[in-house]
Amino acid sequence: MGLTQRSSAVNFIAFHFPSEFYQMANLKSSKKDVRRIERRTERNRRILSRIKTLRKKVVAEPSDENKAAYMSALDKAAKSNVIHSNKVDREKSKLSTTGIHAKVRG
Repeated sequence: MGLTQRSSAVNFIAFHFPSEFYQMANLKSSKKDVRRIERRTERNRRILSRIKTLRKKVVAEPSDENKAAYMSALDKAAKSNVIHSNKVDREKSKLSTTGIHAKVRG
């Protein structure tokens, strides 16, 4: 089943199968966009995984080093627009007010 999708950013033909979503770009710029999106998605996954790991370390052992590393990772993620700055402020506020970051979930 073929479906044509058009947007200002990406022009491609998309095929939707029950388990996966396949993309077939037509334009050269669309092919570049698909590659760029894949790179950004992979980078964002790595950053978010690192943040989750640091959060778990803070919960397990709330030392100053762990807290500083966690806050630094949050700030860097907000700076590169991986997560919203308001979420970073919320997380840092919870960390500073509760002392331990146990109530925050993934």
